[in-house]
Amino acid sequence: MDENPDVDFEHILKTLELDSRTLDLPPGATVVPLRSAPRPTSHRLLQELPHFAIEATGEKRPELEWLRLIGEGGMGRVGLARQVGLERNVAVKTPKSANDPRVIEGIMQEAYITGLVEHPNVIPIYSLGRDAKGAPLIVMKRIEGTSWAEVLALPSDDPASHELVWHIRVLVQVCNAIRYAHRRGIVHRDIKPENIMIGEFGEVYVLDWGIALSVDGTESALKPTRATAMGLAGTPAYMAPEMTVGDAFQIDARTDVYLLGATLTEVISGKPPHDGNNLVQVLRAAFESSPVSFSDDAPKSLVAIAHRAMARDKNDRYASVDEFTEAIEAFLEHRGSVVLADASLLVLDKLEAGLRKGHTSISDSTDLFAECRFGFRQALTQWPENQVARDGLVRTARTLAVYYLALGNVASARATLDAMDAPDPELLAKVEAAERAKEAEAAHVLSLSRIAERFDPRVAQGLRSILMVVAGLTWGASSLWTWANTDFADTDAARMAHLWQLGRPILIGLIIVVAFRRSFLANEFNRRFGLIVVGVFAGLVAIRVGVVLSETPMTTAIWIEYPLYMMSMGAVGILFKKRLAFLGVPFLVTTIAGAIDPTNAALYLAICHVVVFCFIAWVWRPKAGAGEV
Repeated sequence: MDENPDVDFEHILKTLELDSRTLDLPPGATVVPLRSAPRPTSHRLLQELPHFAIEATGEKRPELEWLRLIGEGGMGRVGLARQVGLERNVAVKTPKSANDPRVIEGIMQEAYITGLVEHPNVIPIYSLGRDAKGAPLIVMKRIEGTSWAEVLALPSDDPASHELVWHIRVLVQVCNAIRYAHRRGIVHRDIKPENIMIGEFGEVYVLDWGIALSVDGTESALKPTRATAMGLAGTPAYMAPEMTVGDAFQIDARTDVYLLGATLTEVISGKPPHDGNNLVQVLRAAFESSPVSFSDDAPKSLVAIAHRAMARDKNDRYASVDEFTEAIEAFLEHRGSVVLADASLLVLDKLEAGLRKGHTSISDSTDLFAECRFGFRQALTQWPENQVARDGLVRTARTLAVYYLALGNVASARATLDAMDAPDPELLAKVEAAERAKEAEAAHVLSLSRIAERFDPRVAQGLRSILMVVAGLTWGASSLWTWANTDFADTDAARMAHLWQLGRPILIGLIIVVAFRRSFLANEFNRRFGLIVVGVFAGLVAIRVGVVLSETPMTTAIWIEYPLYMMSMGAVGILFKKRLAFLGVPFLVTTIAGAIDPTNAALYLAICHVVVFCFIAWVWRPKAGAGEV
């Protein structure tokens, strides 16, 4: 069939040439083709049929005694009669119009086909004859019961409405009759609950074979074939798409599979699959055959069976009624597994809806995922071939992987996909992209961690603090010794003492650095701090050597040297800790004091060094709970 339903259907509708009588029919009524001309042999065969007397003639009793009308179908009327010879009630079908040769042929064909497919689930035909007016008359079994459609229409709280399993068992018996008919080369074309009778003791009969077709290629005088069938035929509310085009050559056994799926749809949902305000709208719905929507509580396995049976493309349906029957029998046989799978699907639907709306917490999501997987696995334990449970387990895994991705838990998403037999390629690509992003992030974090480690002030923090105390005390002691043992009145001696005073702290500092060089120079922080210290001492040595060589006055030397201390403290504060920059203040005070009183400059410097270096040691002391790297 063409894949453009809108355009094609308008064209097809024109070719059908539906008359007003057909257009006025309700969607649930059977449309009977009346355009084909009767075959010449039909009249001859009719004349050869035996007469059935319905009224007494003289002393001879009639074979049948008419009692009352039971109902009407597309082509005929069915009445209740008394079969005199056997003293039993029978059903008698006669044509609505005794003057229409096409209706007469249709009645005769129905009798022939119904007799051909004799089966426990097909109403028995007792005889085919003529009445007094020469019209065909079918005598068949009188069924004491009701139509399946009437049972399905009962309220669900009515005890007579039966349970779903009961209806599925009825459908299995219908399938048995259709399977047998297909083996005889006959396609029913009008399967629906209205054409199914339920006997008083639960017997199931498939009725109304009036528009059935022979599809096996064999010829017979009363066998309707696809070559002789013309026009629209069937019940629009249940029709397969190929039935709406009026081309009988598109009809085959898979058409009946569709009708069985449509009947199953009514069993599940309570209504036929196709609906509309008029016959044309219903025919359009049948032609398009979009998937039917079911309620959330509908058994998912049955819904899947109905959807497959009613696929628009015949190749996507069950290949035969046998396959369809096996599917619904599996539902009955493995009901416990089916119930578990369906219940788990409801939980999964609830979970997915909650995740989409963001209403489900992490703990609730975890519990619901566990519930779903447990239910599907239990269903598969009971019935390993439960495809609904298998698909549900795959869907759960896919949803769980997406959920883990949303949480950023890429490892769990990967583990979930690895546990699947065939992961979804699109989802797999997303997980791989997330893994690459995670690896890049980890590499970036590692890079930052290494940078942080290079500049981590906690490395050798205790050693550095001790070194500051030692340096402060050493430099202070050296300055005090110089102050106490130098005659600052002798300018040359004062300048030389000022120079050699650096020797002691430099020597002690070198001893400490060499002894603890691996720890102290372990990272960039300590190395840069060491470079600042080296730079300060190098600057001091250069200044003091310059003072000695140029015979610069001590006052000038102090004004040259002490700003170096202040700038050094500023650099330490900028690079390491801001509050250390304020240590330039003590050096500023010391500079001013040394300039005012050069004789005691070394004393002031000693005090300043002890205060500054001990303060640095206190700032860099190991903090409680912070630990030392």
